[in-house]
Amino acid sequence: SKAMPSTLLTSSCYYMQAQEIASKIAEIKGLKDDAARFAAGAAKTKAAINSRLMKAPGVYDNGGQTAQGMALSFGVVPEEHLAAARKRLVEAFAATGGRTQMGVLGMKYSLRALSEAGRSDVAYAMIVHPGSPSPADWARKGGTALWEDWEAGASRNHIMFGDFACWAYQRLAGIRLPDGGSAATPDPPVRAFREVLIAPDFIPQLNYVSAEVMSMYGRISVKWRREAGKVRVDVVVPPNSTARLRLPGMPERKLGAGPYSVTVDSPSS
Repeated sequence: SKAMPSTLLTSSCYYMQAQEIASKIAEIKGLKDDAARFAAGAAKTKAAINSRLMKAPGVYDNGGQTAQGMALSFGVVPEEHLAAARKRLVEAFAATGGRTQMGVLGMKYSLRALSEAGRSDVAYAMIVHPGSPSPADWARKGGTALWEDWEAGASRNHIMFGDFACWAYQRLAGIRLPDGGSAATPDPPVRAFREVLIAPDFIPQLNYVSAEVMSMYGRISVKWRREAGKVRVDVVVPPNSTARLRLPGMPERKLGAGPYSVTVDSPSS
């Protein structure tokens, strides 16, 4: 299928990430030579992806949803091509009328790449698209659990595509680790939601979102609702935790344990 990127791109992204993680592990363990060697390997892989698989400024491989989403999410794209890569990603969804044209890999990374580009609205529209293929189409066909593939021929109780639910907690409710929760980190305070980032995306399709995560410190709760041109955000930070509250139109706030209610202007778009 023309929609599918080459395995050279997808495998190279994973290979680069594996080297980055190995470098961080070696650094934590005090193996400086190994850390430097793995970091150099990751940099070499990244350079090779850009020289061989960036077909035009910011356009990777076939320029499709998965190719653009993975290049962006794995940090392959050079700063000067970031805007072009994000623009191409949004165009790849517009070209399908908002439908998904991805498998398991793309579904994980393209949603996050869209959110980082400020387009969580596009990601949400794809998830709830009434046509096939989409998660909403499974429900329309009678699905009560996630399916293994977009067709109806395999397992109908499968976690394969389930990461969009995680995305909803992280982006629609905004409950995240400060570093995005995507990498090994030597900084103990950010582990296990001891420090949490609260940064919900107020997409135009929704007027209300409520979510809770039970961390080892207690319940993290975020609710937001549009009210008369404003958005009211209610947050509960558990004991022995701190939160960074990042909302549009106001400076970032650091919160200790307890309940908070904040009201901000509703985004115009």
